[in-house]
Amino acid sequence: MSDVLNTYEKKLVNIMIDEQCSFVEAMDIIFDMYGVDKTSVFDLVDFLEDQLYNLNTVEYYMDVWLGKENDMVLKVNNNAKAKGE
Repeated sequence: MSDVLNTYEKKLVNIMIDEQCSFVEAMDIIFDMYGVDKTSVFDLVDFLEDQLYNLNTVEYYMDVWLGKENDMVLKVNNNAKAKGE
């Protein structure tokens, strides 16, 4: 996987930070923003294929969305928080 996040991945991380939500909740927000039919696997996969450059990543995101892989949350860096960053 590339060290550089694409626009979609950056948007996911920013939503997770701003909304203090999980990966799946951030995906849900983005799907709503773009009017993706969340009841259609075809629409979900089509949207993710347009956003991501790697089909293995699309498969992994779908596995997380469907609960086959664990959801994720960002961990608070207590050291940075203590330093006021």
